[in-house]
Parts: sequence; structure tokens; C-alpha cells
Amino acid sequence: MTATPSDEVKQVKARIAGLKRRTAFVDWHRSREFAAEVLDLLDEIRASTGDAKTGVELTIAFLKTDQATLERCDDSSGTIGDVYRHDAVGQFVEYAQEYGDKKRLYKLILKLLEQDPYTIRGEVLESAASFLPPELLRAMAEHYWDMAGARGREEPYFNSDLEYTSILARQLNDTALFERAMLAKFPKNPDVACLDIAAMHLNTGNPQTALKWLEKTSPGRSREHVRRDLLFTAYRQLGDTARAGEIAWLIFRDHRNTDTLGKLLDTIGPDRRNEVLRDEARLILGSKGLDYIDAKFLIDVGDDASAAEYILKRARKLDGKLYMHLVPLARAMEDHRHWLAASVIYRALLESILERANSKYYYHGVRYLRKLSALAAKVGDWRGIMPHEDYRRRIGKAHERKRSFWERYGDTPDGTA
Repeated sequence: MTATPSDEVKQVKARIAGLKRRTAFVDWHRSREFAAEVLDLLDEIRASTGDAKTGVELTIAFLKTDQATLERCDDSSGTIGDVYRHDAVGQFVEYAQEYGDKKRLYKLILKLLEQDPYTIRGEVLESAASFLPPELLRAMAEHYWDMAGARGREEPYFNSDLEYTSILARQLNDTALFERAMLAKFPKNPDVACLDIAAMHLNTGNPQTALKWLEKTSPGRSREHVRRDLLFTAYRQLGDTARAGEIAWLIFRDHRNTDTLGKLLDTIGPDRRNEVLRDEARLILGSKGLDYIDAKFLIDVGDDASAAEYILKRARKLDGKLYMHLVPLARAMEDHRHWLAASVIYRALLESILERANSKYYYHGVRYLRKLSALAAKVGDWRGIMPHEDYRRRIGKAHERKRSFWERYGDTPDGTA
């Protein structure tokens, strides 16, 4: 017999209650599997729900299982938490937008947020303006501001109250309330508060006020990149292209990439592109250190020849353990037919693997050594770098005891097989 909708809802409620009572611990190896089970329950809520009222109530019940679930899981990967933080919150917002009784919805949210042990439930407020009318949004913001004052700084939910206040104030475009909440939340770290307040004023079209808040911050702190981005936006909004250009140069030089280049050229003029790229290539090549981001930048802007030169001059500084940077660089050098530059990168990768002597990575090393053999035939000028045959003998002698590596490679250390 087909279950009626009310029976389906009862079954879902029973599963939610079972999730909350669950005692078995989920280790890291089963976390993804368990995340799929939890997501399946969330899908059941959607399938069993025929109206927004039931959907809101069931999704709230689901959200309230966050503490019981996450306390019994090794969620190092974050996959289980993401089901709550993204999927469940997103589903709640969908139902809340269709929920007819907004005053009741308001009360349900206040009840839900009486506790937020994993800072997940408060995510529902990020979209509050889409499902609460302005008067209830205002009432909720004032409620949490009053709660923060009543609790006092030592109370565990004090910062949550201020966080909720600032989230709602932002949606209300209430800069005064936002300022009060942020300054109360970060009394010992006013730079953080001032930067967020400046961003709020920029978002509401008040660049001059934003600059006043930015002037209260100290340059060179951990959020300097945020400070510079805000300064750039403020000067652009004020039409001060000279000051915006100064900041754009700082942003670009601090982290060269196509995005920061675009921001710079939008400010100083796209006609200066060739001049900027020529000067930057000269600066990069003339620097003493090795910056993989600069090497990637040269490739991204089409100056692969300078990138190859940059790599070759710093071959001894290449760190094979940083494969996340080196592998894409090696492939780019191959794509642009810079065989020698590609070779020195693959050598660094190979040597890192052999020096670590971890056999589970040997198949990568075998692949790199075979790649080096293939590239050697294409290198016309070794430019003072050890030719491949000599390099192969040196590697064989230095790592002759790594038998499993040479067996996988299909050769003896001295290359006589």
C-alpha cells in the first residue's frame, strides 16, 4: 500500500530523530559515505514535503541534529559539515521564501538560533532579506543587538549575537548598526572591524566615509591585501585615478597575475600593456629569488621565453617537493617547446622523490626519468647544464640502492641492463 504524505513525513521525522540519537562514531574513512547518507535524508525531506510550512519545520529539525552528528564524526574533510552548511541551509531558504506566515517564521528562526554550536545555523541569516520583510529583518537585528548587550562579553553566545546583528545590518544597509556591532565584536583588533566597516560603506556608495575608516587601519598587517583592495575601490569610486593607480601598482607587484594586471591596466590605460609587461619581465628576471607565481605570470601573459630563462637561471633553487607548482610549469615549458627548462624542472621532481625514498611515489619518479630521456633528444644546447647521459649516471650512482625504483624503471642503476 502506498504511504500517504503524512506517513512519509512521520517516517522522515523518525529518521531525523534517529540521526540525533545516533551513538556510533564515524571515522574519517567513512565520512564521505556518511555524508551521502545525511544528504539522502535531506533529499527525503524534499520528497516527502508538499508545502513550505512542513518543509521549513522538517529542515529546521534536520539542522538541529548538527551537534549530535558532528560530535560523533571525524569530519576533517568537511564533507558532512558542508551538507548542513550548504545543502540544508539552501533548502531552508527555498522553503522560507514560500512560507506564508512570516511572523511565525521569525519566531522559528529565533528558536533555531538559540544555539549554534558549529556556527552552521546562523548561515540561514545570510539570505534573510529574501524571506523576511524589512520590518521583521529590522526587529531581528535589534533583537540580537539587545541580546549581546544583555549577555555581556563573557557569555559564550555574545559574539554570535554580534555576528547575527552585522549580517542583518548589512542586508538592511544600516551602516550605523553595522559599525556598532563590528566595533563591539573586535575591541582588541580594530583593524578587522574598520576594514569590514569600510567595505560596508563602499557597498552603500559612500567612498569618502570608507576612506576615513581605512585611515584608522595600520598598513602591513595580515589583511593588507584586503586593505589595498578597499583603497583601490574607494579611489575608483571617487574618480581619483592617480591614487587608484598607485594602489593598483602595489596590488599588482605584490601578486602578479592576469587579474591584478587587468586591474592595473584598467586604471593606467590598456595602451601601456606592452610597456608594463616589458618592465615586469626585466624586474622578474633581475630578481635574486625564485617565485613560482612570477614564472606562471610570464607564461600566462605570453612571455614563455622569459619564463624559461627565469627557470633556467634558478634551476638549483627548484624545490621538487612543491610539485603543485612545478608540474604545471614543466608542462607549460613542454607546450612551448622549451625542452631544457622542462628538463631541469623534471629533474627537481625526480630528485625529490628519490631523496625521500618513499616507494609509493616511485611510479611518479619513473615517469619523470622516462620524460627526461625523451626530452634529452630534443635539447640542442645544454647551456652548461649537465647533459642527460651524465645526469643519468649520476642519479644511478647516488641512488643505486633503491632497487624497487630501478626495477620499476626496467633498468639497472648504471644503465647497463
